[in-house]
Amino acid sequence: MGPKLVQGAAHGSDIVNLFGGLYIPIKMDESGKKVQKKFINLIANFIKNGTPSTDSITVPAITPESFQYIEVGAETIVKKDLWKDRLEFWNRIGPKYGYDLAAGFYY
Repeated sequence: MGPKLVQGAAHGSDIVNLFGGLYIPIKMDESGKKVQKKFINLIANFIKNGTPSTDSITVPAITPESFQYIEVGAETIVKKDLWKDRLEFWNRIGPKYGYDLAAGFYY
């Protein structure tokens, strides 16, 4: 079990689900293969039509009022307000210091 501040997948760890291990074969049970298939379908549909979707889920567009995202797992679900408290913090202090977090630059 890792530190409590670190939750979920690390940056780039999704690549193994798309392409497999580069040097070491990745063993995956049936549940893992189902998750892999869902993930690949989401990416493929995003490439084809600009909207990540599976047979059962279409990810809603992000708007200033609604930031929804998908949690891919045994049950893939649409959730909202990822890291809401963190984003509110940066949106609150950004103007004070002239920084736009979303754009990544000072104004």
